[in-house]
Amino acid sequence: MRVILIVVGTLIVLGVVFFWLIETLPSTTYTPNPAPTNTPATKVLKVNETDPFKGPRTAPVTIIAAGSFTCPACRESATTLDQLLALYPDSVKLVWKDVPESIGDSYRAALAARCAQQQGRFWQYHDSLYAHQDLLATRALYELWARELDLKEDIFARCLDGAETKSLIDQNIGEALQAGIGEVPYFQINDTPGITGAQSLGYFRGVVEDALTASQP
Repeated sequence: MRVILIVVGTLIVLGVVFFWLIETLPSTTYTPNPAPTNTPATKVLKVNETDPFKGPRTAPVTIIAAGSFTCPACRESATTLDQLLALYPDSVKLVWKDVPESIGDSYRAALAARCAQQQGRFWQYHDSLYAHQDLLATRALYELWARELDLKEDIFARCLDGAETKSLIDQNIGEALQAGIGEVPYFQINDTPGITGAQSLGYFRGVVEDALTASQP
């Protein structure tokens, strides 16, 4: 009987200690992060003569895509936009703005694409960079991709090493900052402040149809 009482008493003491610890420990309630929002920029971007574009120059709908070559969502969006252009070959012009996410691989990739632009191969090189997005840290591969596109290697290498296209990229970055763009990808339809984040083909078709309707006399 004495042994039983000792055991019971010990259990009671342990229980009291346990509940005291529960009451005194700080709360660890999990609060989820707020869901991301597609916040529009505060100002609209303007198309520069030096910005790469594809589609009819005078198309009634202009989509400005601000992006980075190290951004997975930008790569996904590039595929979606190609599908959109195939659906509206005479109505949509796609304009590219460089907004690299860092001064490292992202910035170097932007420089390389603009060096390809000098030889009329921006969009082909743009696609190569996205196709090899996980290899952008390897400097030697940039010249290999240029060779695969039949670019003049000496001109390309000299451009890349000399950062001849740096001013074009810095101009785009400055424009994005002034417009209040905080992340990429960012998409603007005509002169309406756009949204950030990858969008579906259905979304783009909807805004293009709206823009085409609005452009009718």
